[in-house]
Amino acid sequence: RVANADAHFAKLDEFHALARAGKLPQFSYLQPEWTIAHAATGGGFGTTHGIKSVLFHQGRDYHPPGNLDAGENLIKDIYASLIANRAAWEKTLFVITFDEPVGSFDHVPPPAAIPPWGDGPSPVKREYNFDFRRYGGRVPAILVSPWIEKGTVFRSKSDVPFDHTSLIATILKWRGLEGRIPEFGYRTAKAPTFEDVPALKTARRDEKAV
Repeated sequence: RVANADAHFAKLDEFHALARAGKLPQFSYLQPEWTIAHAATGGGFGTTHGIKSVLFHQGRDYHPPGNLDAGENLIKDIYASLIANRAAWEKTLFVITFDEPVGSFDHVPPPAAIPPWGDGPSPVKREYNFDFRRYGGRVPAILVSPWIEKGTVFRSKSDVPFDHTSLIATILKWRGLEGRIPEFGYRTAKAPTFEDVPALKTARRDEKAV
């Protein structure tokens, strides 16, 4: 448990204010407002004053069955605040990624994976005897920075593909905490990192050309 965890959370309005003032902390994690719907929560139909209604709340998380425009507008607003302070923008890497493919079709079969605990016995009870020796459907990861060449597409340089643990490993390396990477499991210890993607010698100045 993290002591005084609530003190580490704030509203999105505070993020925008800090970004525009160039006073963001060294690392910020943004959680979008969730879309909630009866088809996604298992709650089914409700009845109000004798009239059947459907539980639905439009979030900004790109989650079906919500309107994707809400997620697009969230990204636009965050980006606008990040580039509003040029000096801070030149020290910023904006990473956009997702927690899961949400059942979207993927024509590429999931490759083999290393279980988080390595080749030893599982330390947790596994449902349906799933052994975690394969990845799931692919999810996008977008890196936005004035130090990245326009149109860059990057792939892992090793036989291990990028996955969610690559973000953990990259952040720990960036903060000089490589020694703590094994604490996050065997898969994180073997994950490729992407700290070399922002490779330009001079920062781009076309941030408003979108």
